[in-house]
Amino acid sequence: MNRRDLIKVALSIPIAVNFTYAKEGNKFIDPKTVNPRLDVAFATAKLLGKNNFDKIAVVFMENSQLCAVFAGALVTGLRMLGKEAWYIEGGKNLIPLLKKYSPDVLYMAYFGELPDEEVQEALNADLKQLAKYGKTFKVVFHVSTLQRGYVGNAIFEEDIYNYLKDNKELYAMKVIEGFVYLSKVSEFSEFGISFGKNVDKIKLIRFAEVK
Repeated sequence: MNRRDLIKVALSIPIAVNFTYAKEGNKFIDPKTVNPRLDVAFATAKLLGKNNFDKIAVVFMENSQLCAVFAGALVTGLRMLGKEAWYIEGGKNLIPLLKKYSPDVLYMAYFGELPDEEVQEALNADLKQLAKYGKTFKVVFHVSTLQRGYVGNAIFEEDIYNYLKDNKELYAMKVIEGFVYLSKVSEFSEFGISFGKNVDKIKLIRFAEVK
């Protein structure tokens, strides 16, 4: 094969790759997937702001694109409301960044339509880091993080249970019948955790459907 033919082959490779990518798409940046997250992020920012949450580290699941999109939207919303908020990825840099920014609140956003075992492993690992760090924060769990059972499963780990059991400032977001609720922990034991005290709510606006 001569030099010209080699160049033709080399130039054809990225074109083929890009065509395949465009054809298959990426569900994690698809508007049908992202828009509902942006709607919830907007409502969540307003609800947290209304209830005087400030200095918030929005911690998203490591390597989760959807969690990262949601976290970025939430941080932007909070900052526009005049709150201090930081965008922080879970994993190895979690504790160094918490030390750097010194937040009062942690918003834990874990799911992103990834496999359950992967999400549970990531949440448990980051909560164990917090337990080892030992500092107490107000903690707010994201809608999916709570409703898919990840929080309930996490407290079966002894060190996570011991870290959270005396924290009276545990919250969770819920989406119920067109409203986003900020709920506070009502029961916590070795058998499970419940967020039954609804502190406040806000109507969820589906902006993608507004004409």
